[in-house]
Order: sequence, then structure tokens, then C-alpha cells
Amino acid sequence: MTDVHNQGHLVHNPNIPKNLYVQWRNADSQKRMLKETRDELQDLWIGNQAFSASSFDRMLKVSGISVPNTYYRKISEAEWGAITISSVPSPFKPVFDFHNTANYRYWISSSLNKVRAFGNENSTDDGGVIIKLTFSADIRRPVGFPLKAHQEAGVQNNPQAIALHREGFAQIGNINKDSQISEILTRGLDHNLGFTRSHLEYLKATFTELSRL
Repeated sequence: MTDVHNQGHLVHNPNIPKNLYVQWRNADSQKRMLKETRDELQDLWIGNQAFSASSFDRMLKVSGISVPNTYYRKISEAEWGAITISSVPSPFKPVFDFHNTANYRYWISSSLNKVRAFGNENSTDDGGVIIKLTFSADIRRPVGFPLKAHQEAGVQNNPQAIALHREGFAQIGNINKDSQISEILTRGLDHNLGFTRSHLEYLKATFTELSRL
């Protein structure tokens, strides 16, 4: 007689604890991920690929729904001093003047929790100061500049493009195409934006308030 005691058992990835996967599948967690990420998690669950479940879970905890016009950045005391030296704070120009290269990107994040936990992805500017930047316009939808995925071919060397990525969030793989950008904007998912000196006047025109947290 055939042994059927494991007939209903589904093999799953030993690198993913079941309790974490159950949490990732709940409605609150699912709404904070790209559909592509949700699908990839399903594939990982039934496979045997190496995967850092604890790392993904930490990033899920700082992923959320963004608040339009509000961003955060972790900076050094030196940068704080440079941008507040005058009576009218200037968060952008002193930084661009200091780095003074066409492709240097000034990164900000929509998630305060992410900045507190991980700082600025792809940035050498991290320090102990967190600032909050408020804008008068939705800079996810810039006027006069393309918004592009940071890992799309050619974007990192295109100073006209405002770059978006989700490194540091619950993301599997890189953001590298317009369809992902569209989903992030439509669903309001947390993200990071990177600006070059080409965007200085746009940033100055839309910036309204700076505060130190």
C-alpha cells in the first residue's frame, strides 16, 4: 500500500520561516510591495534558493505608503552647518557645490523609518542628523524632467533624469523599467529620489520647509 501520510505536504524554501511568510502574505504587508515582488516571494517560497528572510523582513518593516511632498535625508553635522549658515536655509546648493560633479545625486527618501534604520541608499553623505524636507509640489511627478528608474540603462549617467529606486525597502531585484515606476506612483509606495545639479532650480522652486528631527 502506498504511503500517503505526506500527500498534502507542500515543500517550501527552508530559508524562509513559515511564520514570516504568513506575515508577508497578509493584506497589510502585500499593499506595501510591488506586485512583482509578491510574485517573486511566492516563487521563492516553493523553491530552494538562497534568500535572507530576516533582511527582507527588516526592509518590509520600513516600507509603507508615502506622504506626498514630504521627504527625509540623513546628513552629517558638517552638511547641517553648511545648509543653515544663512538665515534662509538652503538644503541643496551647498551640497551640490561641495560635490560639484554633473552626476552626483542628492538622495532623499519618503520613509522616515527607512532613513532612521538604513540612511541614504547609494550615498556617502550619511551622518547623525535627520532632516525633513517639505515641498509645495508632488516631486514624484516633476515638471520638465523625466522620472526614471535608477537602474535603467543610461539613467545613472543622465543628469537630466530624476532617479527613483526602492533599495532599502521590501524589494527583490532592482527597479529598472517605467512600468515599475508607474506602479509605485499609482499605489503611493515608499521610494527614494535622486536629484542632480540639473534639478537645483526645480528643487529650490518647490521647496517650502526644512526641519531637523
